[in-house]
Amino acid sequence: MLTNANLLEDDNPSVRKCEGTDDTDVTDYQTQTIIEEFVQYKLRSSGKHLQRRSGPADVETQLLVTRLIEISNDLEIRYGAQLNRDAEWWIQSATFEKFVQIAKGVFSDGQISWSRIVVLFMFAVKVVFNAFSRNLCGLAQDVIKFAAKFIFMHGIYKWIEARGGWLAVLQEYSSGSTTGGILVFMGVLLMVLLVLKRSA
Repeated sequence: MLTNANLLEDDNPSVRKCEGTDDTDVTDYQTQTIIEEFVQYKLRSSGKHLQRRSGPADVETQLLVTRLIEISNDLEIRYGAQLNRDAEWWIQSATFEKFVQIAKGVFSDGQISWSRIVVLFMFAVKVVFNAFSRNLCGLAQDVIKFAAKFIFMHGIYKWIEARGGWLAVLQEYSSGSTTGGILVFMGVLLMVLLVLKRSA
């Protein structure tokens, strides 16, 4: 059962359909668009669609998202099934606070890398798919917002800005840090989810 009113503002979230909602939070428009494009691409690959909050992406953003998708495809082969199981587990007690707690696990050693940012996106996608399958599309929309907020709240956007912006991933990404980022993420994620299960 969902317990955080901030996730689903509708009084009856179980019947909330896939409709757009107003987003009055101030975040970087490009970051919001990148995350949404990433999620939309994954949904389209499975024949699904979610109402857009942002406008169509420009060519630059599409190129960037294509690169992020390529990175995620490499990670998906090795870790997709585990991430999906973790997302299914998380959504049983879905709250923004637990999303943040889990997301922090990706960066718990203080290191930020493109691969870890993509892992965060992948976890958000897995949650969106699970919300979508339960017809909780309001939650699916909110998860995109959660990921964008997390990037701003926890210094990730400052790291991106320091490298010249999102387009830096086209030149800078290497797979060397992928394994470390995933292992840290998985370890913390499993601990958080064990706590969730015990408190359920």
